[in-house]
Order: sequence, then structure tokens, then C-alpha cells
Amino acid sequence: MNAPKTSFRDAEVQDPREEYLALLAEKQRRERFKRFYTYKAYEKQRTFLHWKCRIKALFGGNRVGKTLTAAYELVCHLTGLYPEDWAGRRFHHAIQAWTISVTAESAREIIQAMLLGDLKASYGTGMIPKDLIIDYSMRAGVSDTVDTIWVRHHSGDISFVKLKSNEQGREKMQGTSIDVVWVDEECDFEVFNECKIRTMDCNGIMLVTFTPLKGLTALAKWLLTEEDAEVVRHIVLGWDDVPHLTEKDKRDMSKGMLPHEIEARRTGLPTMATGLIYPFLAKDLLVRPFDLEYHWPGIIGLDVAYTAPTAGALLRYDQASRTTYLVAEHYLERQPTIVHVNAISRTFLNYPVRIDPASNRNERDGETIMKEYREAFGEGWEVKNANNAVYAGISRLFNAMSEGRFKVFSTCRHWTEEWSNYVWDAKKVNADGHPVPKKKDDHMQDATRYGFMDLEKARIVQSGRSYSHPLTTWAPLDPTTGY
Repeated sequence: MNAPKTSFRDAEVQDPREEYLALLAEKQRRERFKRFYTYKAYEKQRTFLHWKCRIKALFGGNRVGKTLTAAYELVCHLTGLYPEDWAGRRFHHAIQAWTISVTAESAREIIQAMLLGDLKASYGTGMIPKDLIIDYSMRAGVSDTVDTIWVRHHSGDISFVKLKSNEQGREKMQGTSIDVVWVDEECDFEVFNECKIRTMDCNGIMLVTFTPLKGLTALAKWLLTEEDAEVVRHIVLGWDDVPHLTEKDKRDMSKGMLPHEIEARRTGLPTMATGLIYPFLAKDLLVRPFDLEYHWPGIIGLDVAYTAPTAGALLRYDQASRTTYLVAEHYLERQPTIVHVNAISRTFLNYPVRIDPASNRNERDGETIMKEYREAFGEGWEVKNANNAVYAGISRLFNAMSEGRFKVFSTCRHWTEEWSNYVWDAKKVNADGHPVPKKKDDHMQDATRYGFMDLEKARIVQSGRSYSHPLTTWAPLDPTTGY
């Protein structure tokens, strides 16, 4: 009588090599559920974990493991399971904890995934051991986002962690005492202070991990300069401090970033944007005018004003090389709307127009200006509001310039003059903490950004005919630099 096929090898694998691969795959699958037990810290991460102060901050670049390190410590406190060499703070009872993310979406995509894994595809592969997860509840009004996780503590009691976000505001942080608060990425200072109060009456602690892309904010300055080491300590973890990042990784991550962003992401230190916004050589940006293919779509950016210059930028896009060319400019001061429109109509043809009429004006004036321009351009012209996301637009243009995908005809002298003086305002940031340009002689820069931000809406005009750049009597002073 034949023996029943019940063994793993007899039933499914006949070849020993296939058996080995199957066992290896099973080992790797099981290890995915042991993330907490297999975590190994680098030297600076161990230093952070072993501190006993009330508030400890890890300033880190991208992909240095700052979120992973804080997640590991949080789970140590939630479960009461500490490694033998643990020198940091210990809780001998089940705890109540919060995490503070920037938004509910980042809470789901970063903290939730780090603690639980993907709820549908890989639940239990996060930092919290699957067998210690008792339950979790979902946040109302935000799809697939966890609100609270309950965890078995080694004492037999139950810990919990609530996933909160900075966008909920200070008021949502009021109320009960909390043993551990983990702030992942920079929150508002008032939210931070409210969380700090929540930990004070129960001798709790705060973990702070973020990449300081907003520069030396009030929160970053306080964490970096507070001298009482029993209250606050900080450590900086850069790309060079973690061996898993190769030089190629570092180069790839730096591509397309503004210089101050690279510094903050590389070193983990707060930096402010200074100097030229587009610090490129003229030979890398300026090109001599040439005849354009008719099938290159175009778009017009228009920065309008009553008393200051009104500037227009005609952009044409070469789809084959993915290169955008600034091929012509309009620049007149203190002229009525119809004069600007007539000049643009003669020179630029009827490509789509993007205007930011609300800059430095109230909403009513903006509506009036937009109405004037739509009526003056008339039928056959697409005139719409521009996307005036300044920092995002500058970042996109910088990226295109750095990759050689944005060029300027050397005859665009107003753009060239502005470009050489277009600098960051070292004393100002916007509402999101991003640097802003100095508002002086930047009309062509703004007009160019308006067109570039809506480049996907560019279209072909007068198919079958090439657009030749209009002749001009202006010539570069220096033929080498082109200006």
C-alpha cells in the first residue's frame, strides 16, 4: 500500500533545490512578522534610544531610519519588551501613547504602515508583533486610516496608541495625560507645546523625528538650543552616518532638489535658502534663437500690473526632447490693457494664456483685471487663472534647468536681467515654512512660472506653419555668455 502524501517535500517539492528555495521563501515570509525582534540600530540611533530625557529629537536626512528608530522605541514602551542592553527610559506598566503626523494621509502612509504593515496585503508585518496586536479602530471620514491600536503589554494589561495629525490643531491635543508622544515630521509649535503639557503630569516622554526642510523654525531652534539635557537632547543623523546608503543612492536622491533642500535632506540640519534661486551658468540656459517647429505646443504666462511692468512669457515645448523654450517676451510699463493685448496678439499668436491677476491686489481688483483681459483678447483665446504656487513652480523650473530641459532664447533680455538678480529672501518664509523670493524686479520670472506650471495645457496653433522668432535689433554684449 502506498504511503499517504502528507510530507511537505513529497506533496509539493521533489527537487532538493526547489525544496531549499521554498524553505528560504518561507523563512523570509516568517521574518516579515518579526520586524521588532530583528531591528538593529546604528551607532547614533542607539545613542538616541538610550537617552532618558523628557524630550529627545532626531534630526535626520531622508532614508536614514529616523522613523524606524522611533517606531521601535514606541513599540518597546507599548509592549514592555526591552532588549537586554536597553539603557533608555522604561515603563513598567501599560501605556497610553499618541503619534502626531503632518496629515491624516501621512499618518496612514507612514506611521500606520510602519506599525501595522498594509492592512489588506501584509497586516502584521509592521513593528508591532502581530501576536501582540489586540485590535484597532478606523478613523471616521478618512478611508483606510487607523485611529487607535490596542497592544498587549507584557504585564498582561493593554496599551494603546492613537494616530493623530497636526492638521487637527491644538484643541484636539487637549485632555488626558499621555505617557509617550511621538511627533513624526515637524508640527506647529503650539501643537508641540500642547503635547508636551499632556506628558508633564505623568512623567511622560516625547520622541521627535523630522527632516528640517522649513529651516530654523521656532520648534527646530528650541530643540537645537535648549541647554538642559535632562529635559531636551537632540542628535543629527545624516546620509554619511548610515552604511546602507550608497553614493549612487545619495546622487539619485539629490537630483532635482533645490540646494538648501539637498543640504537639509543630506545632513538633517535646518538650512535656509540664500543666494540665487537659479544658480546656473548662462551657457547652460541661454541659446541662440532658431526657427521652431509648428507642431511644438505653446503657452503664454502673463504677469499683469497697473503701475509696475506687465510681463509676458511665450513658452514652446519640444515633445521629442522634453525641453521647454522661453522664446519671446513681452515687457511694457504703465500701459492700458488693450495695448498689452495688441502687442501680445501680434507677437505671440493665440496660444493659451495664464494670468495671475490677484497678485498684490484684492479679490475684486483681480476679478476686474481678469475680465478686462478676457474681453480684450476676445474669442479664440483661452484666458485662465494661473497656478501661483510659487515654491512648487520654482522647484519644477529648477529641476528642468538642472536636467537641461529648460532653455531661454538669448534675445529675452528682460528675463536674463531679472534672472541674474532673482534671489531668495533670507528673512521670510511662506505659510508652509518654505522660502520665498525677494519681491523686486521679478515680473518675467513670475510670468515664466505661470506658463510652466500649466505646460500640460499648451497647444499647437496654426498647424502647417512654422513659428519663427521675430527679429530684434538687440544683440548680446558678450557672445560667449549670450547677454
